[in-house]
Parts: sequence; structure tokens; C-alpha cells
Amino acid sequence: MNPFYKSYCELIETYLGNRIGISKALPILTRYPEVTDIHIGELRAAIRLINRYANSENLFRNKDLFANTEYLTSVLAKQLLPTWDGLSWMVVNQNESEKEELTKIFLEMSQFSYPDMDFTPSQTIATTIISFYRTHSLNKLPFLRNADVKIGNSIEEMLALLAFQGIPTLLYSGSKHWITDFYDDEGFTSELAHKVKSRNLVDILVDCGEKYA
Repeated sequence: MNPFYKSYCELIETYLGNRIGISKALPILTRYPEVTDIHIGELRAAIRLINRYANSENLFRNKDLFANTEYLTSVLAKQLLPTWDGLSWMVVNQNESEKEELTKIFLEMSQFSYPDMDFTPSQTIATTIISFYRTHSLNKLPFLRNADVKIGNSIEEMLALLAFQGIPTLLYSGSKHWITDFYDDEGFTSELAHKVKSRNLVDILVDCGEKYA
């Protein structure tokens, strides 16, 4: 078994395993490591898009759709978010300082409400890996925490961007409910929520074999 995957599942079980949503998702998470592999690749893509955004690539700038990313990148001021590889290395190696940092991350995640919410396992699994990276990044760059940026929301916005360009990812499928169902509470724009909901309708029509303009 992939050493990252084994340690990642053990951390989730140790710190979140007694939560209702996590207990339902864990059997699927442990049975299908391929899902985590896919999520990691898609998360890397979202991180790269945010870092491109931070460096003023204006091909996809849209304040009406990507308000969280606009704010995050203004605070980053052309600095870059941490790579996924650094977090993965921490999980695999776990010397004393890494163990302390991972404990800190998962203790914060244990305060989140999503593990007890009535989500599907795929939604819980997607939210967990995004929350894991989000919390690590805020610890790594504390000025982002002080500025109250929402890194998880920015990742979800970039996953939506990929979907709008015809690349709907597995991670998007598992996390888009935060945009469609909780956009007001979570700080997404209504314009983005409407666009995601409209794409959901298009996806349904495609699945049904309908023609649309």
C-alpha cells in the first residue's frame, strides 16, 4: 500500500473516526486508494491554478465568480501556496516535528462540523482532503489565517473553473455542494452558485441523452 495513503487513513481514523460522517466514509476510503490518488492530482491542479491567479494571469479572472480566490491572491501578493508534495512528505516521514504539526492539523479539523453532517461518503472524503490541505496551508502561512482567507473555498472555485472549461473532476463532484447548497454561509457568490447549478442541469441532460443548445 502507498505509504502516504496508509498513514493518511490512520490519521483520519485516529482523530475523526468516531464522527458519524467519517465512520460511513472510512470503509470506502480504505477500500479504494485510487480515489485518493485521483483527488491528489486534482487538488494539485487547483493549487497550480490559484498560484497562476496570484501571478496575475488574467485568463480566468472573474470577481463575480471567484471572489474567494480574488481575495486570497490579493493577500498572497504574488507569494505561492504550499505545494501538496510538502504535505505528503510530512505524512509519510513523520519525525517529531511532523507528528506535532499533523496533530495540530487534525485537532483543528476535529472542530469542524462537516464530519457529522449528512453527506454522502464521496462528499465527506472530498471535503476531508480539501480541509487537510487548507489547514496545513494556514499553519504554514499564518498571515493568511490572520487575514481570514478561505483556502478551501478557493480550491473549490478553481475546481468549478475546470468544470466550466469542460473538465469536471471527481473532487469537484464531491465538493460542489458547498457552492450550491451553502454559498451564502460559506462566502461563495450567488453568481457562482447559479452557474454551478446550471452546469448540474446540463450534466443531467447529457446523462439523459437530451440535446441542448
